[in-house]
Amino acid sequence: MTIDPATVPTLPPHAAVPVDLPERFAELADLRGRRALITGGGRGLGLAIACALAQAGARISVSGRHTQFLVAAVDELRARGASDPFFVEGDMADADAAAETVREAAERLGGLDILVNNAGSAVRKAPEDLTVDEFDRVFATNVRGPYFASCAAIEPLAERSGVIVNVASLGAYLPVAALAAYCASKAALVQLTRALAAEWGSRGVRVNAVAPGFMDSPLNAHRKQNPEQVQTIVGGTPLGRWGAPADVAHAVVLLASDGAAFVTGQTLVVDGGFSLIKGMAWGTE
Repeated sequence: MTIDPATVPTLPPHAAVPVDLPERFAELADLRGRRALITGGGRGLGLAIACALAQAGARISVSGRHTQFLVAAVDELRARGASDPFFVEGDMADADAAAETVREAAERLGGLDILVNNAGSAVRKAPEDLTVDEFDRVFATNVRGPYFASCAAIEPLAERSGVIVNVASLGAYLPVAALAAYCASKAALVQLTRALAAEWGSRGVRVNAVAPGFMDSPLNAHRKQNPEQVQTIVGGTPLGRWGAPADVAHAVVLLASDGAAFVTGQTLVVDGGFSLIKGMAWGTE
């Protein structure tokens, strides 16, 4: 069956950004009284996650490198009823800055219950064309940043039986053209999730991850304009549509909530079933 991009089903009403949590889900994932830091929370998926956590009742801090996005994010959170949201500037590719971001957020929040390591970096190039600096930047942001942010967060999290949620990618499992370093870094993040869960379970801290598939986002704008790409992606997705930031945000809220109190070391793939069907037969430019 050939798919016309114009006929791809629209996203469900709750999938828009900012996020509106379905009422029944909000009852299950009550995060009132929890305090959360979302790295890379100034826009896109990070902002969607921040909005969802706020709607579930958590007090929110977001971090990132770009002040203008962080200011806008805090305004958006405040407009949606978040209680005293604020931002902390910090580059998660810098290990010291990552740790300091966590410490400042925890101090201003009066503790920390939820850390979402969402900040990420990707460089779209053939592997042989990637420079050492570009490779290092991808791994520094996607692996080293979450590592040292999590280490800085462990003491306040342990005081509250807190939660870490890492944002990985379907690329951790399936290779994608021109993103070899990104895929490798996200695979490392999945294993880091497992390792930290094993280390810190005895302290009452849960560590999980989400792995988004193909999202309806600016990062995939070039794919959405290509009928062959739409055929490969949407046609290969059992649920028959692109993912939405809200799909991932809701999964993060679940993993951060008491509804997942006995879940740790796991990566929840949020891809509409794409990885069940296509295997390695995807990713062409």
